[in-house]
Amino acid sequence: MITHRTCLICMADKFEPAFDCIDHLVSRRPFRVLRCSSCGFLFTQNIPEPGDILSYYDSPDYISHTGGKKGISDLLYSLSRTIMLGKKARTIKMFTGLKSGSLLDIGAGAGFFVRKMTGRGWKAEGVELSDTARRYALMRNGVELREELSGLPADSGTFDAATMWHVLEHLHQPDRYLDTVFNLLGSGGILVIAAPNPQSADARHYGSSWAAFDVPRHLWHFDRSNLTRFVSEHGFRLVSVRRMPFDSFYIPVLSERNRNKRFPMIAGLTKGCLFWLESLVLKSRSSSLMYVFRKE
Repeated sequence: MITHRTCLICMADKFEPAFDCIDHLVSRRPFRVLRCSSCGFLFTQNIPEPGDILSYYDSPDYISHTGGKKGISDLLYSLSRTIMLGKKARTIKMFTGLKSGSLLDIGAGAGFFVRKMTGRGWKAEGVELSDTARRYALMRNGVELREELSGLPADSGTFDAATMWHVLEHLHQPDRYLDTVFNLLGSGGILVIAAPNPQSADARHYGSSWAAFDVPRHLWHFDRSNLTRFVSEHGFRLVSVRRMPFDSFYIPVLSERNRNKRFPMIAGLTKGCLFWLESLVLKSRSSSLMYVFRKE
């Protein structure tokens, strides 16, 4: 296990216990979430080493690696993913100003976004650590993903855009990835990051049962302030923040399941409607946020 001695955001060395979360997906064991006493950043303590953590993804219920179409919640996830793929593609076009270009998708999962962008005329490449996800991407989507960033050309200007869809919170060395992406992007290239929002309405409601804490797979729990600060320190400028609307429904369903509630689908969707409405008034209450950064 890895024990953090300094804060990822401000490098302070004083922490306080925030709460314990249960790994509901694989191990059923608790993990401690700490809060930096200086900047308030939340992070999971005593996390598995990089070589060991992949076993915590080894579940047929981990939808981003398998596609997932077994139950009603998986079907809802698949439907929302299909809609969001179009929205993500339009975001890339809007902020690059390009109808086609080159794109790198980091943490590509089962390859759905790489396939989507390729179908729109982009030269899209994906990187994914999971063998299971890479095999699924090839069989299901006809997409061959790289295992590591190290296989990519090291010269600057290779890509017009890079994406991390719910990925940054999983990375043991997120600073290394950001530095590599900075070098791979051309001048004015964009980096799009989607991440759960621990300041959201549903996170405040569910507390340690909030499904998007997802320990120990989620190592870091970024809010808008500390994510912007962290990414900006690696040469990027924030240009837009957008809501990820469907997470306001999907995550409450999983959170109700974490609480072992009866009829989690009904309860989660009902509460999700209220959380979604709140996010319309206050973007900062959205379950997940999409950040668009530009290389300076």
